[in-house]
Amino acid sequence: MKKKDPPINPNLPGRYGRMTAAEWDIEVEKFDRPLIADESRVLTPAEQRRWDRVKHGQRRPVAAKNIAVISVGLERRLLRQADRAARRVGISRAQLIARGLHEVLAHGAR
Repeated sequence: MKKKDPPINPNLPGRYGRMTAAEWDIEVEKFDRPLIADESRVLTPAEQRRWDRVKHGQRRPVAAKNIAVISVGLERRLLRQADRAARRVGISRAQLIARGLHEVLAHGAR
């Protein structure tokens, strides 16, 4: 009985880490041929959003010059509620917290 060849690189993720050199060659062969436009299709809206995120990267907003970065401890439940509220109105977590602080400071802390 012939012993199976060792994997080409066991550190690769999933099934790729178990492939022999011959299996690897078969798997990557499809990438060696030219791209055929007839085999492509229009992206779905979800795929288009994902592509846009990858293409443009997840850019962080430019912070104002007088911003201080802080670390605050919150109950997990409160943080989840805050994140949901921020998503609902289309703002960031930091913007939601800043709005809340402005409200408290404007009406006097109790």
